[in-house]
Amino acid sequence: MTYRLLSPRMEERGLDSMEMTELAPTTVSVQGTIQILMQRNDEGLEGRQLTAGLPYISSEHYFSLMLQDRASAYITMRVDDASVDEQTWNPIAKGMVQGQFSFKGLMAKNHYNQ
Repeated sequence: MTYRLLSPRMEERGLDSMEMTELAPTTVSVQGTIQILMQRNDEGLEGRQLTAGLPYISSEHYFSLMLQDRASAYITMRVDDASVDEQTWNPIAKGMVQGQFSFKGLMAKNHYNQ
């Protein structure tokens, strides 16, 4: 799994100034990619209810995603209100299919305890 938390800044300049006066915050977003294996007859991301099938994509719901260390219960990252952006599937061996999907989320919390 890879993820990026984005909080870009916009350069603000005065009308008659060549120098930057401030770095203003803009929108915050989170993006990521997860690699998975498809099991036999699990219907992919639609079967795991992470996204809706193509005919129903306009009525899909958000999902939440949490990356947690099982030994210490430390939460590395949590994304609320995420949506699948893209999914790719590749047959790798007889009966096995490897995939990856990218997601976008509205808000993320990074490195905190429960």
